[in-house]
Amino acid sequence: MDQRKGFIVGLLALLVSGCQQSPERFVVPVSPLQVVLNDLGDSFQESVSNFSIQQRTLGASLESPDSVILVVDEDTPLDDSIAAQRVTYKLSYQQQQWRIIDKHTQQRCVSGRGSQQFSDDLCR
Repeated sequence: MDQRKGFIVGLLALLVSGCQQSPERFVVPVSPLQVVLNDLGDSFQESVSNFSIQQRTLGASLESPDSVILVVDEDTPLDDSIAAQRVTYKLSYQQQQWRIIDKHTQQRCVSGRGSQQFSDDLCR
């Protein structure tokens, strides 16, 4: 019985060491959308609301673009002055990965609290 336990422990150690090395061998490409969702973090869609995501590729080739504009609009019904928020990202493909090179946040105010268009101006 002890010999069987030793075999199982050795086999598990071999499997675990193989699993620890696998992320280095298998690189999964990350899309611009995944990079943006990671940047938005856990607070994005904390409560259910309407949102839209638009992605526009830039560069010489549509098959392999070297930069992307990604716009995330989200209604924010829990705020008493902000009706919606827009975050615009510009990403560039550098060193075999997508990187955020610019991020700009704007808001659209609730009626009577400021701009009804997306703007840099704070809502009142």
